Amino acid sequence: MNKHELTKAMAQRTGDAHVRAELHLNALLEVLRDEMKKGGCVVLSGWGAFRVTDYAASAGRDPQTGETIHIPAGRRVVFTPGKAFQFDTPAS
Repeated sequence: MNKHELTKAMAQRTGDAHVRAELHLNALLEVLRDEMKKGGCVVLSGWGAFRVTDYAASAGRDPQTGETIHIPAGRRVVFTPGKAFQFDTPAS
């Protein structure tokens, strides 16, 4: 599902216009981005948590040349799923 399909599904569920659903989704994404830039954490109870983690510099390998390359330290957003994403697995 891409962003357009998501906003279309949101509009159908809420009975709202597609344009308004897109505005709401964009606002949510902006709030998440702004909080992550500050290094904060966004917790949606039962659904999951978005947080920023730092990772150390490391050595990698260029798959085309096999040459060793330096991967600089950085930050990335991590999502930890909550109970809403614990699906029952079918019995084998």
